[in-house]
Amino acid sequence: MPFLIIICVGIIVVLLFNLWGAVFGNKKVYGANLHMVSGSASMKTWNTNDFFNLTSDALVLQGDEIRTSSDAKVIMEFFDGTIVRVGGGSDLVLTSLDDSESSPAIDVLLVNGQVWFNKVYKNSKAVISVTTDATSVKSIGSDIFEVENLMDKVVRVVYGDPVKLDILKEDGGKAVETETVGVGQEIIITKDVLAKYRQFQSPSVLMALSDE
Repeated sequence: MPFLIIICVGIIVVLLFNLWGAVFGNKKVYGANLHMVSGSASMKTWNTNDFFNLTSDALVLQGDEIRTSSDAKVIMEFFDGTIVRVGGGSDLVLTSLDDSESSPAIDVLLVNGQVWFNKVYKNSKAVISVTTDATSVKSIGSDIFEVENLMDKVVRVVYGDPVKLDILKEDGGKAVETETVGVGQEIIITKDVLAKYRQFQSPSVLMALSDE
């Protein structure tokens, strides 16, 4: 019991520290409301090292990292109305959030797992970037799309405007090639396909969405 109290106090201190930085410091705070539908999730707040379990809905801020259990269903709603479903067994970081009226933006690092973005539901205007260790996806228009970072890198657009997919160099720097994934299309990048892109062989892997 004392150990549990220490953990709870530590979490409260971290959250108060972030709040203090938001109010009195230079760190701007833009967040998303996280809703636990099923399963479980854990969170690591900005500038800390330890994860703690989420037992209810929570506010997720810039710099925070979320991990979901294999059976989890988690929904996130961002400041501009963008809806994101986070798949089970996923790990993601909200690397940058900007809610300015002129150029709202949401940048996510998808360490592992699957995410589905819906910008149509509330006609959200944010430019969304989703980066993995080998790809970077950018959505400028109004669309519904999926990004997957498991054994393969997958991008699917099920509704609306196309997204841009950059295939990155091994060091994660400049793009070696850019693909446009339109509505009703998907691109699946296996390990072999990724190697061909990085050798500038331009493999043809853009295809119509499968029924699976």
